[in-house]
Amino acid sequence: RRTTKRILELMKNPETIGLEKLKLQLSPDVISFSSVMATLTSGHEAEELMAEMVELCSKNSDMRPDTVAYNTLIKVWGRSGDEIAGERSEAILNQMLDVYRDGSVDVRPDDVTYNSVIHNVANSNVPDSPHRARRLLEQMKKSYESGIIAVEPNIITYNSVLDAFAKSGRAESAKMAEELLFNIEESSDKGASDIEPDLYSYNIVINAWGSRGVATKAVHILDHLTSRSIEGRTSLTADVTTYNSVLHAWSQSSDRNAAIKALGLLEIMLKLAEGRADLNVQPNAYSFSTCINAFSKSKFPRKARQTRDLLRRMKKLSDDGQKNMRPNIYVYTAVLNACAYTFGRREEKEEALSIGLETFEELRQSGIGVNHVAYGSFIRLCRTLMQEKDARRNHFISRAFRQCCSDGQVGDYVLRQLRPIPDVYASSLKAYIDREGKVVKELPDTCEEMATLSEFETLSPSELSGSPAWSATFSIDGKYLAVCFGNPRTHVKIWEDGNFNSGSTARSSSYDWKLVSTIREEHKRTIRSVAFAPTSSVLRVPVLATASFDGKVLIWEHSADNTDPALSGDDDSSTSECNNFEPIAQLEGHESEVKCLAWNATGSLLGSCGRDKTVWVWECFLPGTVGGHETTTMNPMLATEERDDQGEFECLAVLQGHEGDVKSITFGPSHSQWGEGEEILISASYDDTIRIWAEEGGDWYCAATLGNNRYIPQCMSDNRGEDLPKIISGAVHSSTVWCLGLSPGGVRLFGGSQDGSMSIWKMYTASERKRLFPQASKNALSSTDGLWNCVGTLPDAHSAYAVLAVDCAPSCAGHGRIASGGGDNAINIYREDPGGNSDEPKFALDAVANDAHDGDVNCIKWHPRDGTCLVSCGDDGAVILWNYKQTPKQ
Repeated sequence: RRTTKRILELMKNPETIGLEKLKLQLSPDVISFSSVMATLTSGHEAEELMAEMVELCSKNSDMRPDTVAYNTLIKVWGRSGDEIAGERSEAILNQMLDVYRDGSVDVRPDDVTYNSVIHNVANSNVPDSPHRARRLLEQMKKSYESGIIAVEPNIITYNSVLDAFAKSGRAESAKMAEELLFNIEESSDKGASDIEPDLYSYNIVINAWGSRGVATKAVHILDHLTSRSIEGRTSLTADVTTYNSVLHAWSQSSDRNAAIKALGLLEIMLKLAEGRADLNVQPNAYSFSTCINAFSKSKFPRKARQTRDLLRRMKKLSDDGQKNMRPNIYVYTAVLNACAYTFGRREEKEEALSIGLETFEELRQSGIGVNHVAYGSFIRLCRTLMQEKDARRNHFISRAFRQCCSDGQVGDYVLRQLRPIPDVYASSLKAYIDREGKVVKELPDTCEEMATLSEFETLSPSELSGSPAWSATFSIDGKYLAVCFGNPRTHVKIWEDGNFNSGSTARSSSYDWKLVSTIREEHKRTIRSVAFAPTSSVLRVPVLATASFDGKVLIWEHSADNTDPALSGDDDSSTSECNNFEPIAQLEGHESEVKCLAWNATGSLLGSCGRDKTVWVWECFLPGTVGGHETTTMNPMLATEERDDQGEFECLAVLQGHEGDVKSITFGPSHSQWGEGEEILISASYDDTIRIWAEEGGDWYCAATLGNNRYIPQCMSDNRGEDLPKIISGAVHSSTVWCLGLSPGGVRLFGGSQDGSMSIWKMYTASERKRLFPQASKNALSSTDGLWNCVGTLPDAHSAYAVLAVDCAPSCAGHGRIASGGGDNAINIYREDPGGNSDEPKFALDAVANDAHDGDVNCIKWHPRDGTCLVSCGDDGAVILWNYKQTPKQ
């Protein structure tokens, strides 16, 4: 690059080397400038060179930029990796079109122009890239149909559009990519040979589904390609890249049998490779590492042994001459993770420990080098699989940590694994300093003692339930606790605190929970969600809402007349079991499964959401609720016509907009920033987004979609002191948002996702939005709208497993802790570190209960009057009460 630029300067000024007589002959032309431009990697620098060409062309017509020069400029932008490359490329295309329309035949966009622009748009990683890519394709097709042959779309064009769909990460993009692929196939089958899909086309669509974790769709594309090949409709056959893409999809899938299905596909690849001379489908190291990773993320029994066996097979194949099978650091780390995250019985954990120790030693001896992830995983497996009284535990951890320090591999992941054992951290660090005579840069010399989270009562043991426990809810005063269970024996259990005292502060040590009711009969399918209405301080009549996969929402009211004094115990088989809650209303409207329920603060509104992608808002007339009415008038729109003293319900709105199942909802205060109502409704969905719904003039509307809202405040600066008023591109979540947690004041929101992260959102007022985020103001619905901005994420909240539940401690707790439950069977408590601020908060793991459940933790709730008590329920059917205890320093 430096050489070509130097030559260009000499051509413009030959007198500097004594060739002034050849100035005319050496004068650079458009080819000279284009050649130099082709060596650049900065779009801004290339545009400066283009501007110079345009300026010189007034004196020398040979300097006039042509199509090749513009195409070169667009390609430089593509190489630059700049986040505005797509935007600038479109602007250059429009400039070319303007010049061409003004009569310059030398500047006519061709297929190379459009293909390059679409390629840059696809790689720009902005939310609307699929729409922009498709619009450019339609523009090409329209120009070609009008007679401009040079812009005929080809398979490169279509692949770039497919790429835009696949890279956008939006929920509907994979489906759009698949539909476009099938349209291309159809046109190709009818004779359009220039757009016949190639193998890259199919791999893109498989990867689009894979990134969403929808492995069944990825398998469908692979089977579809195979069928077309067998039928003679294409000469293409799947190769190792195609199969690896499907393996990757299984490794990202939440299917409980994903690992076994990945292993089955790997076996198919090995079998096919045996019978093919070209070995196009022969597995490589990526194939094995992806399969191992699928087991590592799974809860498959004896998964440590499975990954160890796959590692051994890789080594044997490598020793037999297949050098591309040599295990790498990713393979070893995946095996260590499989061991570190082994759940189940003691003997299985002991086997995983043995395999982990053997694998780590093998890695150390391999010469590959141990990185921070491998060190962290090894420390975790020692910490979680060895009993505290095991003398080897601290020895292995200390030795690994000292070696990690010596290798310069200490990072956040390693420190997170050490935090639960601060004494080991302190002694290991001191030993390192004594031996090395120095302190590792930025390594804290102490590890703060963690709070504790201990089980103090199991209300429903897993062996008695027989069904997964999905949702738990306390009544607003903490007197009652309800939990719903799924199939095969779907029911709701309700406990009452026998020591409840309305005038005192609750504490876990004083509870006396007794099972008082079991609801079984009304719902025909899995009961997925339960929610107590906020009852008034005067009446305190427990009102419970239940939502089911049968598409119905039922409202239940406590009836003292039905109480059976003979009820005792927690055994489902008891003949004395009774139900002292009776149904007072049945709300129908959802077309399929109802997934979640939420009451507003006063009990005047009830929200429901489901698989039909909708959110329903019901107006409630319950005399016992905080916002209820003593008298009501029946309305023909009411969902049920029950007695006035039992309550009436009317559907106020059916909110549509989500592109997938709506998984969770919660009400929160509007702070007068959205609409006219006092409250907003927040929903989370399979489409990777969170939506804010507001009410104005009696109508509910979508006020905001939270998916790419990562703005940098105007007042912040980069390391050059320049303002940064821009949006950070890329989706906040790359997969389903399962759960929501709203802070007591309603200004901070947490979202838990299948991608393993927890997002942190802050609410800004309209005036703050205008002052701090001018780049966001143009997207606001009105000047009075506030802004929800993503101010941080916990990227590894549950060790890459899904975050399935999150709840914020009540204000009476006084500590502001965040509780979460995940697919790693664990419960985590997070505290906010003082080193952050409200615009850039920092959270640290404060307490953890590993193996809290023998399966996914589906729900976690703080007691509404006690900051030390939580309840959890999970796939194992257990309902457990936990005691959270802060350290003395806290």
